Amino acid sequence: MTLPPRYENLVDRLWEALHEEPCGVEFALISKGRVCDIVDGLSDMDFRLVAGTYDPKAWELAADAFCKVFIAFSHDHPDALRIVEHPAGRCMVLDELARPAVLDERYGWDVLRENRPGMVPLLEEIDEDMRRIHLGKLLGYRDPYNPELDRPVNVNPEDLARYPVYSICRHYYAPALRCAAIALGEASVHGKDDALRWRRDAGSEAARHALDAVNSDFRSSADDLAERCHEDIQAVAREVTGQDDPWPEIEQAQRDIYSDHDDRIYHLVSSNWMAISRWRFYMEAPEGYDLEAVLRIDRGHIQNYQVGPFDDEAWCSKLRQHAPDPGAHDRSMAFLAEQHEATDAENPREVFASLCEHYGVVWRAMVGWYEEIR
Repeated sequence: MTLPPRYENLVDRLWEALHEEPCGVEFALISKGRVCDIVDGLSDMDFRLVAGTYDPKAWELAADAFCKVFIAFSHDHPDALRIVEHPAGRCMVLDELARPAVLDERYGWDVLRENRPGMVPLLEEIDEDMRRIHLGKLLGYRDPYNPELDRPVNVNPEDLARYPVYSICRHYYAPALRCAAIALGEASVHGKDDALRWRRDAGSEAARHALDAVNSDFRSSADDLAERCHEDIQAVAREVTGQDDPWPEIEQAQRDIYSDHDDRIYHLVSSNWMAISRWRFYMEAPEGYDLEAVLRIDRGHIQNYQVGPFDDEAWCSKLRQHAPDPGAHDRSMAFLAEQHEATDAENPREVFASLCEHYGVVWRAMVGWYEEIR
């Protein structure tokens, strides 16, 4: 299955830009989710980038390429801003593909482009590490669906009516089922609609209703769909754990995923090679781009996804040991902690500029730690 035309155009432009300045490093451009799950007008394009070898200069060139292409695409296609909600998320080197930071999503990847055929082989088997990681990820879907946690960002007005059903099915229910299926070792479940079909075939009425919504292009009524999906997530969690109260076991599995500080630094570095490039893009995005929404989202990501837990003294102390200038590092960590709690949305472009400055200081410490252990 191919991508919708404008999504494909973005991929082509990125692939060309990644090779404008030869750096001697092979790349593979990845879609985080299966191409068959992309919904034109509702899905953003969630990229991953894999490099053949570790080379900071290559990552710098790649970040610049993403920034340049996203800026140009957003100005060329002001009616397709949903596609470029954010540049690439996690980026990693080939020898890091078995790290927890990658295994928690790699089973759903699609390879879009690669310099060498078979450079990034897709996974077809589920091992014990993947089962454990996905059991822990199921915790993120324990609570009832909350539309405030998944507001539409840069969705065109003509597509807004479809977004609530899309959000319930694709951002809440299907990912939960996918975690459960992989935790159970169900090797046929790669994508989100795979997960819905797997659960429907097991007799779930909620999954049948969700697939009906998918087949209607998310134009059906939401009605009680969110409640049905929440109840089924509770049921599948009990089935996965074999417990009447499954959540304590799942909570422990989540705590175990990044309990090791070295695993956490791998997770953060792989997540943030593009972070500053992302904020540079937001600074130059066209008028009409929902900067307040992406600022709110990125402030939420600062804790755990970008600098690590502020309340883990051992973690923060070890990170500080790798800072070239500990005083500047402390000031930047304090700024990022303040931004994580901030709710004002005035002058977002100026905030993104400050994020670039302060995150750059903390980033040097993270890369120093990362290079010591890789």
